[in-house]
Amino acid sequence: MRRFNFSAPLTTVPVAAIAWFSLTSTSMAADVGRVTRFDAPVPTPTVVQTNSRVGVDFAVEAEFDPNDPFECRCVEYRQQVRGKFTKDGNKLRHMLTLDDPDNPGSTKEVEMSETDFLPDSPDYGNGRVRYGHRGEAKSATENYTNGGTGTNANDENRATGCKYALTDGPGITNLQPGHTYVVDLDFAGTTLGVCEACDTCVSKTWEANATHTTPAAPAPGGGGGGGGGGGGGGCNIGSDAPSPAPFMMLGLLPLLAWRRRYTAMALSGLVALSVSGCVGGTSGTSSAGGGGGGGSSTPGSSAFGPGNWTILNPVRTGFAGKEASGVRALPALTVGDNGIMVDVQMAAPGDGPGAPVGSDLSMQVRVGGSNVAELEGPGSGPVLSVQGAAHPVWYFARGTGDVELLEFTYKGDSIVWKPAEGTPL
Repeated sequence: MRRFNFSAPLTTVPVAAIAWFSLTSTSMAADVGRVTRFDAPVPTPTVVQTNSRVGVDFAVEAEFDPNDPFECRCVEYRQQVRGKFTKDGNKLRHMLTLDDPDNPGSTKEVEMSETDFLPDSPDYGNGRVRYGHRGEAKSATENYTNGGTGTNANDENRATGCKYALTDGPGITNLQPGHTYVVDLDFAGTTLGVCEACDTCVSKTWEANATHTTPAAPAPGGGGGGGGGGGGGGCNIGSDAPSPAPFMMLGLLPLLAWRRRYTAMALSGLVALSVSGCVGGTSGTSSAGGGGGGGSSTPGSSAFGPGNWTILNPVRTGFAGKEASGVRALPALTVGDNGIMVDVQMAAPGDGPGAPVGSDLSMQVRVGGSNVAELEGPGSGPVLSVQGAAHPVWYFARGTGDVELLEFTYKGDSIVWKPAEGTPL
């Protein structure tokens, strides 16, 4: 399902209406820049909704006047973002790295706001990226070039270039089967005067929204009546609720003795009734030789599980990052009436974003003195990735009592968080 309003006009707002951080990256001088073209976004954003990625691709372009008395170096681009990423309606943690006003020269990590624009400046382990800052290292998807029409028009010139170009593709990748993913973002792009006030500098805002539900994975051993148990998925063998069929059979034994000629027909019917009672129950516990069928619940089921992973009445807690095997992990704990979710934003210096795989990871949640059951984890392959950062997600049974501890393990190295270390989100 697409959720991008292509017909909505772009909003242009004064630069002063947006709160900026570290606006000056060049020394103040008696110079001024002039913007001759600013297109954001361009072309029309492309919504991507596949079983491996959901997101929105867009580009930004700007050109500055190189003619005296104007100075191209006096104009820079800035980008801010607000919104959220969700999995099954549950918010995923996405951290931005901002200047720390209480500690000049230092930075701090802040979760992306749903309501307030903040600098689009993530740090996945190799230093934060701030689009458009001429005095800082560029990201892989942006560049200042000379501009113009000469033979060197496309040569990189971050310090004084007169053309700026950015491509961006916010989204979620490495999607798991049987889940709904949402990208719900607003962007503000601005051309900004960094020497003197820039009369031609403006800001534009636009949406980047996409939703996709991946099909559920086939059940293990799915399909027909395999050996040992055959047939239907969703058999409630092992359930605490007994099937009524055996009791009905006992009650009918006198009748069967009196009408022997109906014995075969009646027994056949009761066997069918017993099997149908099993199939009609909730799925989740099946015989070892059982055939096809679903997982622990079916789409639309009220039980917390496949088809219904939404946490009811969620309370979210965020924790500061800790390091395990050279990877920094920043978890968020979501506890609701029906279940628990833990999602971890990972920063992997040197490895690059998305390097960890599920087989290297584990998470345990202690509730009421014991670890609660893990209902689903990140799998064994590449883990979910949000904005290029590895982002494994686990779902757990609710258990009884308060959460006492989170234990995250990566490549055999374990780290622990306790509730007292967390901050409400």
